[in-house]
Amino acid sequence: WLKQSLPAKTAANPAMADLLLSDELPADLLPMKHRFTPKFFEARKKMVAFIQQDVLPNKEEWHRQRAELEKTVDHPTKAPMPAMHYELQKKAKERGIFNFFLPEVCQLSCSEYAPLQEILGACPEANQAMNCMAPDTGNM
Repeated sequence: WLKQSLPAKTAANPAMADLLLSDELPADLLPMKHRFTPKFFEARKKMVAFIQQDVLPNKEEWHRQRAELEKTVDHPTKAPMPAMHYELQKKAKERGIFNFFLPEVCQLSCSEYAPLQEILGACPEANQAMNCMAPDTGNM
């Protein structure tokens, strides 16, 4: 069910889903392993747990609510965020991973934050729930 909950490009490649949400680092990160601090591994574990336990089980409801809200406006960008979005934000805050892109929140270097953002890129709902989406993170 996990692989089916990720975006189509990831769901079409089950190995990618396994790598992104595995407790083990993807092979491409292994040469950097010695540069990652214990804080990185703790943060990665928190983020993966949030995605697996909170975001993916509620993803379908998030999209159902969003579709209903989009019917009430003349353009999708005018629709408010669904109630599920705010529930997931609350859970991200409880886990200490809301506004995670801020250095004072994540306490990670750029080279440690980047692989975590790669995981969030594969799950936009988590990205939004953690308030880590563009333009606030990664491209400013």
